[in-house]
Amino acid sequence: MSKLKVIPDNKIVSGPAYLVVEDVPTPIAVPFGIFPNKPDRKSGILIPAYGEAQRLGFYLRNGGYYFAISDHVDLKLRGDIYSKGSWGLKTTSTYKKRYHYSGTFDINYARNRTGNKEDLDFKETRDFMIRWDHAQDPKARPYGKFSAKVDAGTKTFLENNSYNSQDYLKNSLNSAITYSWKKKKYSFTTNLRHDQNLQTRKIDFSLPEAAFGVDRFFPFRKKERAGKLKLYEEIGLSYNFNAKNRLSVYDST
Repeated sequence: MSKLKVIPDNKIVSGPAYLVVEDVPTPIAVPFGIFPNKPDRKSGILIPAYGEAQRLGFYLRNGGYYFAISDHVDLKLRGDIYSKGSWGLKTTSTYKKRYHYSGTFDINYARNRTGNKEDLDFKETRDFMIRWDHAQDPKARPYGKFSAKVDAGTKTFLENNSYNSQDYLKNSLNSAITYSWKKKKYSFTTNLRHDQNLQTRKIDFSLPEAAFGVDRFFPFRKKERAGKLKLYEEIGLSYNFNAKNRLSVYDST
């Protein structure tokens, strides 16, 4: 850059500038430049990647907008578009509150078209995927704990929309949302579970599982012990309750 002006915590303004790589000047140049120079996070445009997919045609992928909502949560809205008519929408949010909780939440929807409408092998699919990972800091609540790991969607989403080989080879999807509570001799746990077989397309739900328990206690003992325990004072009781509701269906329903 031949001329440059820096405004602290605001922006950098330059005159004509050209790109230099390893002390070698290149023909890439700009007549002027304005660059943000602020210490806090900012919202902005997410530049899409471009290329060509064999089945879907030319594409612009992962373009969109980033929202810096606050110091605790952000949001990415992205989209894909293909020359043969396919498109997709993606929403990703990351959140964190120190000493309390943290997690990520994703919702994806895609409409894929392969081939031409006039062809016999033309195929159109509508896919979605929901992913949620939530973790609670151990210091947040001494008696209760909440956690969630959700991975659910349609059978063909990973085949048509994932660029990760591990996702493509998956045979199942699993989810678990758990809340547990324990105070003194009482405890309570409840779970919501989901198991999805991508080969047979069968889905098993446990909605919900619940367990309540009371640790062993001695109802006939006095608070203030005096002398040797009597026979009936040795009698101890405990209590456990378990319930489960299960549902098995196929993803077509």
